[in-house]
Amino acid sequence: MMSNLINRYDLFPTPVWHFEMPNWKEVEYDTVEYLMQDSVYFTQLEKNGIQTSDGDLHIRHDKLNPVRDFLQSSFEEVMDTMGYDRKCGLTTMWATRARAGGNHHEHIHRNTFLACVFYAFDSDNNAYGTAFKNPQSNLYQLSPRAKEGSREMLTNSAVMPFEVGTCVIFPAWAVHYTYPSPSRCRIIIGANSMPIGKSNTDHYNQYDFPDPADIGYMNLEEHIANGYKRR
Repeated sequence: MMSNLINRYDLFPTPVWHFEMPNWKEVEYDTVEYLMQDSVYFTQLEKNGIQTSDGDLHIRHDKLNPVRDFLQSSFEEVMDTMGYDRKCGLTTMWATRARAGGNHHEHIHRNTFLACVFYAFDSDNNAYGTAFKNPQSNLYQLSPRAKEGSREMLTNSAVMPFEVGTCVIFPAWAVHYTYPSPSRCRIIIGANSMPIGKSNTDHYNQYDFPDPADIGYMNLEEHIANGYKRR
């Protein structure tokens, strides 16, 4: 059957970028060995089978520097792809460790521009990747009959594959979560990034985003000592 279609415009999509770390095999052992340590995580803050580390792994732990540098360059490439100045900086970098059945609730990353998940370890090669919720799914009023074996375009959610040594970067406002993990141990590194420098789209040119490296970091350990409870 002939088609008169000229082009399809994917207006206002939720972009998700997938990067593979070129030298992951060279640093995998040291990275995972570090991330397996119980001392990295605040076990008293465990929720839904997930343990979380402090958010300053990008400035405190040399063994994670190769991953940090990879994430930084990936963030810069995303900024460039979106048509922005490449200058950006990591504001936080942390690790989460999930046991079998562990899952993360639906959430966004507040007070940042871009977010990232780096897949570091899967003990059983069956862990789920990050799931994203379609922000427009509430507009779907009709579900036509689908062709057998077809991939539907209008779906409520999408799940990225858990591929060790790769990361996904997405706008911080994208709602995401994880399904209960079938893997006995699933470890990821999360990171947030902000632009650096003046905005040229602000009418008064008021916004001058500072380099996160020059901003003081509030240590989570101190918050816990003051009675912080994980939400």
